Amino acid sequence: MATDYAPNAQGVHPYIIGEGEARSALDSVRAAKHIPELTLGDQAVVWGHSQGGHAALWTGIAGQAYAPDVKIAGVAAIAPASNMVEIMVLHGGDSSGARLGPYLATAYSQYFPDVTFDDAVRPEAREIARKIAGLCQFDPRDIPTLEKLTKDLNGAPVLVDPAGGAFGQRLRENAPNGQIPVPLLIAQGTTDVVVFPEVNDDYVKERCSAGQSVAYWKVPGQDHGGIVAPDSPLGGPLFTWTRDRFAGRPQAPGCDEEMIGQT
Repeated sequence: MATDYAPNAQGVHPYIIGEGEARSALDSVRAAKHIPELTLGDQAVVWGHSQGGHAALWTGIAGQAYAPDVKIAGVAAIAPASNMVEIMVLHGGDSSGARLGPYLATAYSQYFPDVTFDDAVRPEAREIARKIAGLCQFDPRDIPTLEKLTKDLNGAPVLVDPAGGAFGQRLRENAPNGQIPVPLLIAQGTTDVVVFPEVNDDYVKERCSAGQSVAYWKVPGQDHGGIVAPDSPLGGPLFTWTRDRFAGRPQAPGCDEEMIGQT
């Protein structure tokens, strides 16, 4: 099952807001157990890609405290947005930064009382940023408008400073830096230009230094979308890893890096 982040969903969308994402994911598992047509087991394995990867990591972090009734057997985060400060600094004023920045500024200003949209976004970008924040980059109807608005920014960054002020502090607080007490897999495409490989290289090193066991899979030649495409070489190994978690097979302790799909 997956959380409902459709445009008509009620409430504030917790975009890259860890606790909110985790609660949404865990509540979706609880809700599914009340559907009489379904017969579900006691365990769950969490998958997530991009923002969903960030949500998956936070679900692993918060799961025991928020939903001890949901037995998480493993967490797989694929190209997770593990450090949004670093991601936004690397993007600067490129097209991805132009889209991600307004989404972040909107969500954080709605969710956190000490963050305002106007403080997070440069004055000359605010009008365009508000328009971008109301569009979906995955909706074909919105894509032409998004492309035009992005060009109108002329390559200038949307955000004042991803690392500065209350906004930067809240971004750092929502980095998934807690311990995950179940087997953890992180997969990253080597040609990803949305969540850059160095972001998760750094994240894995930091978490391993903090004592977290991690299986880190790199997928050569795969970009941000390709790594989860139907023909991705990640698919087979990921299903095998997931079956192992449901079967209760242990994951090797420590940190291990592996190339997937390399010939």
